[in-house]
This record gives sequence, C-alpha cells and structure tokens, in this order.
Amino acid sequence: TEDAAIELSEAGMLLHPVDGPHVPAVEMRETPIDLILATPRPQRVKSLLPHIAALGVRTLVFLRAEKVERNYMENGVLGPARRNDLRDLLLDGLEQASVATRIPDVIIEPRFKSFFEDRVQDFIAGAVPIILHPDRDGSVTPSLLEAVKDALPGQRVVLLI
Repeated sequence: TEDAAIELSEAGMLLHPVDGPHVPAVEMRETPIDLILATPRPQRVKSLLPHIAALGVRTLVFLRAEKVERNYMENGVLGPARRNDLRDLLLDGLEQASVATRIPDVIIEPRFKSFFEDRVQDFIAGAVPIILHPDRDGSVTPSLLEAVKDALPGQRVVLLI
C-alpha cells in the first residue's frame, strides 16, 4: 500500500509503515531441503523444475546415475546451451510459491561415483540425509515421515532420490 513499505533481506520479508517501526508481516524462512536427484528424462525435468522451485528446495543436484543416458545431461534444459531455459522454469515455479523466494542452486553432476566418493560427505554434513527408495509396495511415505519426524525443527534435510 502507499502507507507501507516492503523490505526484503536474507532473513525474510518485513512490512512496515513508511514512517514507523518494522513489523514482521510474514515469517518467511528458507526451506532447509536440498535434493539429490538421478536425472530423469528431459521432458520430465522440464515438468519437475517449477514444482521443485515452488517447494523451496535450496540446492538441486542432478546426477547421471548408471541408467541415465549421457545425452540427458547434454541436451534439454540441463545442457549448457539451455541454462536460461532452466532458470525460466525455476522462476515459473517461484511465481506460484507461497514462501519460496530464491532460485535453487542447480548442480549438474555428470559422474555419480565421483560425487559419492569425493563430495557427498561434505554436501550432507550437518544435515539429515534421507534416501528415498520405494518399499516393496512402491511407497516411500512411511519411511519419509519417520525420518522427517526425527529431524530437529529447522534442521537441514537432504533428500536423495
């Protein structure tokens, strides 16, 4: 409104009267979730990116796992020539988000083995790592709920899918 100003910062968003004290309007905090994802087919990546951004994922790692074709990492929105398209899809998701206010950092990791041997320990340090693998009935929900319940409030969670 004309009588109020919005101030954005790393801490969140404040709404305050133009000539008055700061009053927290909405508590906006960064969702402490990072996602490590075996790269799906290019069309699926395009449909997932807006949803991932809208959910507030902070860091998104695409891995080229054993069954992921090499060209998935080189073509489509993950390819070097299409990085602007990747950013646009993430922005589309943020437009629909209720609390997410930043574009996720995207890491494209072409070597699964070297990522897990050399970098994954540093990446998950201080976080609750959750590996999502379907049970025999195809459900990950019970194990996911149990792991999230055990995490401390505000503690960073790394989902590995």
